[in-house]
Amino acid sequence: MEFLSALAAGNQAKVMVQVLSNEGVNPLTIALAVAARHCGGRFICFLDQEQDIEDSRSQLSLKDAVEFIMEILARLFI
Repeated sequence: MEFLSALAAGNQAKVMVQVLSNEGVNPLTIALAVAARHCGGRFICFLDQEQDIEDSRSQLSLKDAVEFIMEILARLFI
């Protein structure tokens, strides 16, 4: 996970996206949030249900670096 965080931050990634099903916050979520905060990029995390969003926000200390979007709303972007 540290490798992905360093790779994203080192390349000054502007947008990072993660799609999660029922697992909620995982080590990759934290690594990408750290990279987004470090390089000033956006980290968008798509989740299945609204409750998952609330649970993930409460678990993640880097919530200001992550934009959580419910999967149903993600279809509007496609």
